Amino acid sequence: MAAHARGTVGADRGLAPQLVPDTPRAASPAFSGVNPETPDVQLQREPVINGAISPDGKYLAYSDAAGIHVKLLSTGDERLIHRPAGVPSEAVWSLDSWFPDSTHLLADTVGPGAHDSIWTVSVLGQSARKLREGAGAWEISPDAMRFSFSPITASGDYREIWVMGSQGDNPQKVLALGENYSLQNVHWAPDGKRLAYTSKPRNASDFLQAAIETCDVTGANRTVVVPAADLRLGDFCRLPDSRIVYSREESADSLDGNLWQVGVDGRTGAPTGKPKRIIQWSGSFLGSLYANADGKRLTLLKATPQSQVYLGELPVGGRGMSVPRRLTNDEYVDLPSAWTTDSEAVLLFSDRNGTFGIFKQGISQETARLSSQERKAHISQVSAPMAPGYSTRNVQRRWASSIPQVA
Repeated sequence: MAAHARGTVGADRGLAPQLVPDTPRAASPAFSGVNPETPDVQLQREPVINGAISPDGKYLAYSDAAGIHVKLLSTGDERLIHRPAGVPSEAVWSLDSWFPDSTHLLADTVGPGAHDSIWTVSVLGQSARKLREGAGAWEISPDAMRFSFSPITASGDYREIWVMGSQGDNPQKVLALGENYSLQNVHWAPDGKRLAYTSKPRNASDFLQAAIETCDVTGANRTVVVPAADLRLGDFCRLPDSRIVYSREESADSLDGNLWQVGVDGRTGAPTGKPKRIIQWSGSFLGSLYANADGKRLTLLKATPQSQVYLGELPVGGRGMSVPRRLTNDEYVDLPSAWTTDSEAVLLFSDRNGTFGIFKQGISQETARLSSQERKAHISQVSAPMAPGYSTRNVQRRWASSIPQVA
């Protein structure tokens, strides 16, 4: 189900194809050494959905609009695994996880005509095999005997954790969340005896109020590892020593996301010690976390949101609109809020100073300046009448995606 969760950064499941709308470029797989402050980045044309290093550390698999790519890291040689026969081209075909043998992948098809189905596919060239429809896979177990998955509800989300045999046999329900909660990510413990997952209230925006919890394979003995908070919680992965590495927003007024780690008791699933931040990057949110078998290398997706403000002129009577012109021209998140009372400037909610604040930009000016009304407030707290003859439209939202990087 990587196309839903592991590939999304700051978006709910099922929105991965929208991760990079109108993005002119995205980064191709790139590897660096173990220093997380100096990742190697290479650019490519297609936006990347997600990526994962193989358990043996020799391969990198990643998904984009073309399909699933597998790159041999020692040479850079790469092959494309196309959609299975009969799956329409508009459907998303993306990886969920590697099998422990590093020669097979668990994958999903999602979208029109794809029936949201689970597949296994060999990286050596054999045809993909469908395992189940109406569900999305999460991850293969450490012994390769089972995988976790979730049926899709009528509302299109995931509320139950199931496991079944790696050949698609013997499905069993493990856990059902309440109707007001949904699942985001599910990962096996290193010994295969417990599952960790992200749950969040269904009415919570984005990944707010999400928590990382664990349970045993019968759904019992639940624990909370990372409690819910008013900060966006992204993906997480398990390391061989039972640590959980996860991504989380730094503050409510910033889009900066960093990696954190917390120890977990392998037997009880309870946290051991306090969470510790392990990298500090700015201007991006991190997701699609995946570690190799010895836990020494980690792939991640780094995404930077960008939105711009446009102005469109309305004729007398307010019917129709001229071709919008761009007002802001920068690499930040700019959201229109209101007009000034003289209708000569637009108030913007922007993170151009590192944290969100209120800025003012005249309709004939090229840059915005910090408004005298600046305060740490949500955009909905600022209101003013729209100027006669003009409409503000936030019509361009882009994600510049850089994946995978290795820490």
